[in-house]
Amino acid sequence: MTMAVIADKWTRLLPKLAASLTAGFLLMSPVQSWADAEDSKEYYESALEWLKKGDYRAAIIQLRNALQEDGNNFPARLLLGRIYLQSGNLVAAEKELTYVHRGQPSDETEVFLGRTQLGLRRYRDALATVRNTSDDPQFDTAKKTIRAEALVALNILDEAEPIVAGILQDDSTSTPANLLMARIKARQGDMQASNRYIDAVLLAQPDMVEAHILRAQLALQARDLDQVLAVAD
Repeated sequence: MTMAVIADKWTRLLPKLAASLTAGFLLMSPVQSWADAEDSKEYYESALEWLKKGDYRAAIIQLRNALQEDGNNFPARLLLGRIYLQSGNLVAAEKELTYVHRGQPSDETEVFLGRTQLGLRRYRDALATVRNTSDDPQFDTAKKTIRAEALVALNILDEAEPIVAGILQDDSTSTPANLLMARIKARQGDMQASNRYIDAVLLAQPDMVEAHILRAQLALQARDLDQVLAVAD
């Protein structure tokens, strides 16, 4: 067989060979992606088991492994962000939760990212993140509370008060709402009303430090040193 004939056959074979290789690559890619996703899922499920045992360190390691296999494993990233939030690592929590919220937004991601932003004192960011409506009713109160906290921190009391009043109308024993209303009334100069809401908080949670501090501040403003000392004790 002459070189010319070989070259001619090779030229005619190239398109078929290229098509075959491309088809093989397309078949292999989803398999590889699926395998990575399965490994990521297994790491995530392992993290859940470690959490049940109370080992947060091991859970974090497994979640990081899950994300190394599949960066878009949103349940794993959301859980990692929640653990960071609970442990007080707000910067790391914000990084993970922001990624999840951009990729898979929901009422749940709004709540946890909004809480993180409150902790970082980025109150306007929290208001931008947490909408005043909910697709899932179970997150409705949490979202209202976050927005009210941000508004109180920004001293926008005329918007915060009706939100908190609405929460208390549905649940008069809500500790976060009673504490928020106590803060609102204190800023409005209504010390008597503020103390009533503090009483409601301490009735439910006698050891809540924030409520005792607020009561001490009110007593100090009223120059009631005996009350201040009583709260300190």
